[in-house]
Amino acid sequence: MTFFKGVIRAAFVLPFSAGNVDEENGSHDGSLSGLLLMTTSIAILSEILMIGFSTNETISTKFSVGLAVLSFLSALAIVLCVCISLYVSSRGNSVFHVLPWNKCNTIRLRFLWIFCFSCIISRTLDMTFYIDCLTNSMTLKFTVDTIVYDLVCIVFYVVQTAFITYFSHSRFTSHLGIYYGLLIIFLTNISVICHALASTFKPMDVEILNLTTTSHHTSSNTSCFKSSMYAVLMKINPFLLPAFCEYSLVSITFIMNMWPTFGLKRETFVLDDISLDGNKETSESLSNLRESTNERSESTNSRRNNELSPLLNNTGNTSNNRQHRIRRFISISVPILLNLPSVILYCLQISKVPSVQLGKTISIAVVATIELLLYVKCFYSLQTQCKPLKQRECTSLDSSDYILIASVVAAISYSTVKLMSDIYNVNSETTYAIGFYKLVIDIFAAYFQTVFILQMKQYSKAFNISSWTSVEYTCLLMSFVNLCSWAADTLIVSQYVYKNDAPYHFFGSSDWTEIFGFLYPFVIFYRFNAFVSFYGLYDRLKK
Repeated sequence: MTFFKGVIRAAFVLPFSAGNVDEENGSHDGSLSGLLLMTTSIAILSEILMIGFSTNETISTKFSVGLAVLSFLSALAIVLCVCISLYVSSRGNSVFHVLPWNKCNTIRLRFLWIFCFSCIISRTLDMTFYIDCLTNSMTLKFTVDTIVYDLVCIVFYVVQTAFITYFSHSRFTSHLGIYYGLLIIFLTNISVICHALASTFKPMDVEILNLTTTSHHTSSNTSCFKSSMYAVLMKINPFLLPAFCEYSLVSITFIMNMWPTFGLKRETFVLDDISLDGNKETSESLSNLRESTNERSESTNSRRNNELSPLLNNTGNTSNNRQHRIRRFISISVPILLNLPSVILYCLQISKVPSVQLGKTISIAVVATIELLLYVKCFYSLQTQCKPLKQRECTSLDSSDYILIASVVAAISYSTVKLMSDIYNVNSETTYAIGFYKLVIDIFAAYFQTVFILQMKQYSKAFNISSWTSVEYTCLLMSFVNLCSWAADTLIVSQYVYKNDAPYHFFGSSDWTEIFGFLYPFVIFYRFNAFVSFYGLYDRLKK
C-alpha cells in the first residue's frame, strides 16, 4: 500500500507542487511548478486564440474551439473565486493584512470598478447583437458559443471584482490550493487580454462576412451586420479593446499583491476581523493600561495649553488649508489647460474641419516639450528637496512597478514604430517633421518618467517648502498630466490615430491594424499607471 501511495504521489503530487521545501511537513510550496505551468499555459493560450481567431478556413469550428477554452477558463475562475472566499472565511489564518494601504490601491480599486462596468456594457451589447443574429438564423453553433461566452464573462467580471475588493488588503499564505487557484484566475485574465488582442487580427466586420459565407441563410445574415446594433458596436469598438485590457491588467496587479508569500509560517498571518491568540490579548491589556495612564497626563497638559492659546492653532490651520487648496488647484488646472487646445483641434479634425492638422501637431509638440521639462523639474526637486531613505526603510519593486516597466516598453515600442514610419515616409510636409520631433520627445519623456517613479521609492521629502513648486505638488501636477493624456488617448485619439496617422499610410491597413491593436492598449495603460504612481507619491510626500 505504501508503494502505491508513493507512485501516486510521484505521478500526481510532486510534479505539480515542486518548489521551496517545507521542512516541518516535508512538502513543497509549488513555486517552481507554478511558474513553469503559468508560462507554458500562457504560450498555449496565445497560440490557441491567435490561430483560432485569425484563420479563415472552417472559421465557425475554429472560433468555437477558442470560445470553448475561454468559457471554460472563465467559469473555472468564477468557481475558484467563490471557493477561495469560502475557505478563507472558514479558516481566517490564511491571509494577513498588508500594510500600508496607500492611495494608489484606492485609486486602482475605483478604476477597477469603472473598467468592470465598461466591460459589462460591452459584453451586453455584444450579446444583444448575437442574439439578434441568432434569430436571423446565422451560423448556429458559433452564435450560441459567443452568447454563452459573453454571459460567462459578465458573471466573471462581477465575481472577480467583488473578490478583489474583499481581499484587496490581504496576502495569502503558501497554501498550495490557494496558490493554484490564484494562478488559474491570473491565467483567465491573461486569456481575456489574448482574446482582445486576437480580435484585432480578425475585425468584427470581416468575422461576420466570413460567417455569412459559410451559412445557407446569407440574406438574413447580411441584414444582421447591417442592423443598428452593429452600427453601435462599430462606433464603440475603439474603446472596447483598451477597456478589456485595462481591466485585466489592473486585476493582475491586485492578484499579484495577493500572491502567496513563500517561506513564512502560517502562524504569522492574521486577518482583520478575527481574534488570534492569548499573546495578543495580553499585549492589548498592557497597551490599554499604558494608554489610560498617558491619557490622564495628556488631558492635564492639553487643558493647560488650551487655557494659554485657544485660537492660535485654528488660525494657522485655516491659513495652511487655504494655501494647500490653492496649490492643489494650480497643479490640477495647469495640465487641463495645457491639453485643452490639442483636444479641441483633435475634435475639429475628427469632424473634418479643414486646415487644422498643422495647428494640432504644433500644439501636441508644445505639450510634449513642456512635459519633458516638467520631468527635468522632477529630478531637480529630487536632488534639492529630497533625502535618501535608510536602507531598512527602502521598499523593493512590487507588482505594479513591474507592470509599469512592461507597459513603458510597449509605449516606447509604439513611439518607435511611428517614428520609423515618419523617417521612411517620403513626405516633406512640416507636420511630419514636427511629428518626428514629438515622437523623440515622447520616448525620452517615458524613460524619464519611469526612472523618476522608481527612484522615488528610495527617497523622502527632506523639508517643507511653502510653494506650489515643491516636490509633492510637482508630483500632483504630473499625475494629472498623465490622467489628461490617458483620457484623451482613450476617448478621442483612438478614434483618429488608427486610420489617419503616418503608419497607416506607410505599413498599410492590415499590418498597422495588427501593430496598433497590439501596442495601443498598453500605451493607454502606461498613462493610467503613471497617473496612479505619481498620485501615490504626492500622497506620501505631503504628509
